[in-house]
Formats: sequence, C-alpha cells, structure tokens
Amino acid sequence: MEDEIRWLETVGDDGTLSLKIPGLGLFASDGPGDTCEGGPPEEKPSRVQADLRKRLIAKFGFDALLDRRHAARRETEARIAAILRPLDEEADPAGTSNSPGGRLRKLLQAAQTAFALELLIDCEGPISPSALIRTSTPVGAHRGTWIRARTRLLDQVEALIESPRTDIGLPLLLSVARLIALSETLASNQIHLLAPFEEEPAHVARGFTQSSTSVAGEVPTAWRAQREKETEARWTRSLMNFSDGAAPLEARLLDLERAHHALRHFEDRTLHNPVRPESRSPSAAEAYASARRILPWPSSMRFSAVHESKRAREKKAISLRRSLAGELRYGLFTRNCVTELSAALEKVRARGDGAGTDARRLFAGNRGRLSPVEVMQGAFIPEVVALRIEAALATQPRRVLPSTRERALDQARGKIKTSLSRVAFESREFIALTSQTYRSNQDDSRFLLFADGPVVMRPLIGLTNLGYGVAASLFGLLEAPFDDGVGLRRGVQGIAMSIPELFFFQVRQGSYRVAPPGALAPSAGSTETR
Repeated sequence: MEDEIRWLETVGDDGTLSLKIPGLGLFASDGPGDTCEGGPPEEKPSRVQADLRKRLIAKFGFDALLDRRHAARRETEARIAAILRPLDEEADPAGTSNSPGGRLRKLLQAAQTAFALELLIDCEGPISPSALIRTSTPVGAHRGTWIRARTRLLDQVEALIESPRTDIGLPLLLSVARLIALSETLASNQIHLLAPFEEEPAHVARGFTQSSTSVAGEVPTAWRAQREKETEARWTRSLMNFSDGAAPLEARLLDLERAHHALRHFEDRTLHNPVRPESRSPSAAEAYASARRILPWPSSMRFSAVHESKRAREKKAISLRRSLAGELRYGLFTRNCVTELSAALEKVRARGDGAGTDARRLFAGNRGRLSPVEVMQGAFIPEVVALRIEAALATQPRRVLPSTRERALDQARGKIKTSLSRVAFESREFIALTSQTYRSNQDDSRFLLFADGPVVMRPLIGLTNLGYGVAASLFGLLEAPFDDGVGLRRGVQGIAMSIPELFFFQVRQGSYRVAPPGALAPSAGSTETR
C-alpha cells in the first residue's frame, strides 16, 4: 500500500506515468534505433539480438509476436487503470490478485513483459557495457558446457514467449543478456558474465579502511585476507558446479554471477552490499539493474484520478496501520523476542500434553501477548525462559555456542602465561572503551562495563552503565544537530539496556558489524562462513 502511495505521489509531482523497470537497465537506452538490421557486423551483442529475433520470427511468425506484445501493453494499461481507480473494498476483497498492495507488483510485472518483448521485436538498444564483464578465467576444456548452456537459453526464451503468464519480463531480459554473455564467451574463449546486480553507490564506494559500515577504524588485515581467500574459493566452486551441470542452468549462472560480483569487490577494495534477487518487494526492485520508462496513460482516466486514488489509499493505509499496531506492537514485558519464545513453548507443551486445545486459543483475547500472570511469572526474562525450556526439553541433547566476544576472549586467554598478565588482560577487557576484543559501532548502545562476569556484581555494573548512558545521552543531545541524533539514540539505548542489570539480568553483550576472523564457524563441507 505504501509503495502505491509513493508511486502515485511521484506521478502527481512529475505529471507523467513512469516506472523503474528491473532488468531493463542491462540494456543501453541510448543505443542505435534499429540494431536488428542496421547494426555494424563487429557489434556482436547487436548481432546476437538480431539472430534471436530471426529465430523467434521463424518459429512463431511476426504477427504472433506483435500480438503478444500488444497483449502485454493492454495488460499494462489495465494495471495502471486498476491503481488509478478509487478503492472499492466490496468489489476488491483482500486476497484477490487486484487487492490493495498487489496492484503495483502486477503493474511492474506487466510493464517488464511489455518492454522485454519490445526489446526482442524492435531490438531497442544493445546491452549496456557495464553489464558485461570479461573475467580473467579462460573457458578451457569446458567449452561444451557453455555451448549446451547457450542452446538451453535459446530454448528457454522460446518457452517464455509461448507462456501465457504476464510476469515473464525479468526472466526474458536476463535470458537475452546472458545469451549475449555466452556468445562473447564462446567467441573469445574467455568467460564473460552478466553483471545484473544494482547496488547503492554510497555503500559500494567506501573503501575497507575508511568504512563506516564496519568496526571503527581499520578493518583487520587478517579478516580481509581470510574473506578474500574464501571468496576466491567460492568462485572456484561455482566454476566447478557450473561444469558439473547438476543444478538448473539459471541457478548455476546466478551462482557464477554472485561469486564473481563478490570477487570484484575484493579486487576493487570496495565493500560488498549483499543483494537478494529472490526479494519479492516491488519497491526493492529485486536488486537488478533497472531503468525508468514512461508508461502509456489510459485513455479513459482523468489526471485528477491520481490525487483521488492517492487520498483513498492514504486513508486505507492509516486504517491498516491502526489495526496492525495492536497486533504487532512491541511490548517490553508483554511481547518481545523472549515472550514469543515463551508463547511458542507453551503451544508445544499444550500439544505434547495431549490437551487437545487449539493453540490459537491459548492466547485468545490478547493477540498472542503474555497475560499479566505470565508476566508476573517472569516469562519475559531470558534466564527464566531458558530454565523453562530446559525443563520442557530435558531429554534433548544441547550444546552451548559461545558468543563472538567469548570466543575471542577464550583464544586470547590461552596465550596468557603469567598471573599479572591475566589480571591486566581481564581488567582491560572488562571496560568497553579499552577492550581489544570489542569495538564500539553505531548500531550499539553506549555502555562502559561488560556485565557478563559474576551475577552478584551486576547491580553495581548496571548502576555504572546507567550513569554512563545518561551522560552519553546528554552529550548526544548536544551532538544531535551534527550526527542526526545517532549519539542521542545510542545513549538512550544504553539507559534501557542498563536497567535489567540492576535486577541481576543481562541483555547486552555488544555487537559486531564485521565479524572478526574465526568468529563464524564454517558450514559443513564448506570453507564459506555464514
């Protein structure tokens, strides 16, 4: 719903119907007008598109391709009209394909299909130079695998054209772009890959040593060397998996593109902003390279419908927020991450006891929140929940996973040889400002002392951290005009995190934005950390 409102607001400000189309940014919009027939012979990407067009015309006929394109255009206009029409709750019940919140995604899919078909039929624009990457890896003895991949991609394009679905746009754009990359690979005997991912420039441009998204100061050289070695190993595994041919072609190509994308970040000494092509959010645009295009205006719609539809959605969005607030609102004592575990445990125990009670009735009337009795029983306290889990699941094997800091401390303690050095080490690591196993970052709260020592000391530590949080909040208030309130937020968080320590409970360990070497155990059968 919010995506629709933002889009309608943009339309009202610009006066034009435009949409950011994922996948369309892989192709240059300022290329030759007709690359199918008029492109020079040496322009191989255009030649690939021309050959593909001839193949499709021979199989389906030019008129059939035009009909498919016209159908996609009509679908796009219908989706635009569906968004511009005022909401009608009775005619548009939740759960239908045109329900509020689903219209923009359907429009995006229809527009993708229409522009992808135009690209195929009219050959509008060759592939963008930045979308085609020449790797340093030769084809070698696996040329047959790449030839079979090209044949499979050609068959896939034909299957997509035959499909009656309206969401074939992105797969079609990716298939055409990958066909061009495969053709370049076979022509040069050097692996060429598609670079389909779109990232925020502000995230990518920061160097390792001056990154605000990592720990303060320089990223350790050992960490960078270890991760680079793992990334190179991942690229090698992706090449082997592609040659094996066990997984579907699309999955193997995507794995190659992802692995080489990460490897290029290390080679360029830039940060990698992870992309998730599986994302279904229309606003996230699935992280594929996109381009903005003008959409056709429905002939039966007035421009005032933009503002009318936007107002109707804003009213509906307010109603939805209010209804969701009571159900999903966070509560320090009644509904948080620990109480959710408590609620889940109670449901499991109810089923295990054979009570035959519907689990949804256990929390009827309070939308899954803890009752006052359960709050008084301490069901929101981590240690209490841990004891209840142990009592309920006593027959199950268990193992303790040390935190990142605990693992770093254990490794450092193993190298201490004298008692005096041990005292100095423990004193240094007890204070957050002097600790060498933890570095403060902007996502963490402000605190002075770690409270993971003896339980009897926690109230005194909590009182110290509380005073430090208050002082940090006051100083953050002065800094607010210059740091966008980051210091104030961290100070207030420090106060909130220190209060449980006054009552012998610890809820804070400190966090790491970039995990130190060895902090994450490798997955089974793999050297890649997770």
